[in-house]
Parts: sequence; C-alpha cells; structure tokens
Amino acid sequence: MEKIVTNGLVCFFDIMGYQNILLKNNITECARLIKDILLHIPEDVKNDLLSKGEEIGRMGELEDFLTNNFHKIMISDTVIFFFDLDKVNGDIEYLLLMVLIFIRKFQYESFNNGLPMRGSLDFGEYYYCDNLFAGKTIVNTYTECNNLNFSGITISKNAYDYFKSLGHFGVKLFLKYYIFECLVPLKQTEEIKYIMKWYNKNDYQKSKDIKQYIFHSFYMHNKDVNNNALEKINNTENILRYFLLQEEHTIEKIREEISKED
Repeated sequence: MEKIVTNGLVCFFDIMGYQNILLKNNITECARLIKDILLHIPEDVKNDLLSKGEEIGRMGELEDFLTNNFHKIMISDTVIFFFDLDKVNGDIEYLLLMVLIFIRKFQYESFNNGLPMRGSLDFGEYYYCDNLFAGKTIVNTYTECNNLNFSGITISKNAYDYFKSLGHFGVKLFLKYYIFECLVPLKQTEEIKYIMKWYNKNDYQKSKDIKQYIFHSFYMHNKDVNNNALEKINNTENILRYFLLQEEHTIEKIREEISKED
C-alpha cells in the first residue's frame, strides 16, 4: 500500500529492553512472545474499541476508519502507527478521540505485558509504501522517542494544538484529564513536554507498591535490569507519581465543586 498524507498523526514506539529479551530467551520463546503478545496487543485494542463503538451505535464508522485510515508498521523493537486524516468518512472529531484512546490503551497493555514502551505523537505530513516510510513527522517522532529516558508517551506541541482546536467535548475532556505539561527526563537533560497519562490507578492500588508495578514490567520475559534500566525505572516512577498527584488534585476540585452546589 502506498500513501502520501498531508494531514496525519504518527505515533512512534520503541520497546524498551527488546534486545535483552532476544538475548535472554530461546528462539521458541521469542517466537511465542512476538506471535502471542506483541502482534496481538494492537488487534486486541482495536477490537476493544470496536466493541465500545458498537455499544453506542458507531461501530461501522469506527471500523471504516481503522480499515482505511489506519496503518501500522512493526519492525523488531519499533512500532509505528499512522492515522490518515485527509479523507475521513464520518465524524472526524469523534474518531480522533478514539485515536487518543487507542494510543493510550496500547501503551497500557504493552506495559502490563512486560513490554514497556516509550513513544512520541506528532501531527503533519508523511509518506509510506508498504514498510518504507518518509517525512518530517516520522523523523520528529523517531528523534523524540529515542531521546526519552522513561516509559511513556510525549505529544508534540503541534499535535497538542491540533487536538486543542477541536470542539468535541470528549477530546476536551481527554486533554484535561489525560494530557499534562510537565518536566520530563531525557537522555542528556530535562525538558517541559506534553505527556499522556496512560496507566490505570486500579493497577497501582492492586500492587500497593507503584515501584514494584514498574519493576514487574521491566523484569518480565527474563530481562536483565542494569544501571541504565534502573534509571529508566526511577524516571518512570516519578512520572507515574506525578500522574497520581494530578489525579488527587482533580478529585479534590470535584469535591469542592460538589460542596459549593450543596
């Protein structure tokens, strides 16, 4: 398949510790992990979204978008999602909300399956033909993703401004509760970035120890955790604790608003 896209979203993911998985497991186990986990996660996320679309009578619209306007490439430790926005049949703003949910849930499911990812989302033009691709948007997401020193997803200002310009109530709620601007750790420095909250608070409550929750993912599939990986674990913990803090602030604001109404 070949496409030149003028307006599109690209999300570039890198699987952290993937080479270590290949070195620490025999070929049979590696094949099982790829076939039963890595290839299944995006399909499971897609099917979950379609089932939710069916509940509100929008399955056909969403299925058409994911069939004709969504393309994914998976090469070794790289996963790239392409969302073509040039010719969309249906309510594009609703479908963009589904894109955000898709990306968030993919990160979440990957982490819980022992494949912690770092990712970057950008908006712009790109070209691809089968598994060959080009474009500034792809370069931007690759460079940003490779520079992250934690498991999580950053969103470019260009992409954030695009989502912010939309009038859809669901998109506005997503930006309010799942996108934060904060200082994030990079390989050589720290910078203020837009970052997506991807984890579920219930997982933290189940594990009782947020660090153990993170360790579990980084250690799964016989991975070794060296000093470099420990730094990423610590950075990921700080990001998740920041999300918890923001969640507490949100709950506090809701309680204040309820008390004012009473």
